[in-house]
Amino acid sequence: MKKLLVALALVPTIAQAQFRTGNQLLTELQSAEVIDRMYGLGYVVGVTDTMLNINHCPPGGISAGQLSDMTKNYLNNNPQIRHFAADGLVLIMLKQAWPCPKKGKGV
Repeated sequence: MKKLLVALALVPTIAQAQFRTGNQLLTELQSAEVIDRMYGLGYVVGVTDTMLNINHCPPGGISAGQLSDMTKNYLNNNPQIRHFAADGLVLIMLKQAWPCPKKGKGV
């Protein structure tokens, strides 16, 4: 039984990626439908948490609503790049807002 579980764990699975563009994310964040806004907000928070203290280093006390507002502003102010992947756009916006301190050599 143990060998079967190990074998099953090693079998590659197929994952379907749902690539979202900045246009799609902005539509969700500005939607009149609460479920759409919550889905967009969850996406932004997920991207933010994924690269926290690697790509961006925000101060404490940042709210999910603040992240949503920042994302909407960034996407509205940069329509020429909204066709790109939403996760990359959110990460660019976060890095511009809160860059991490540069580490010295040998650290």
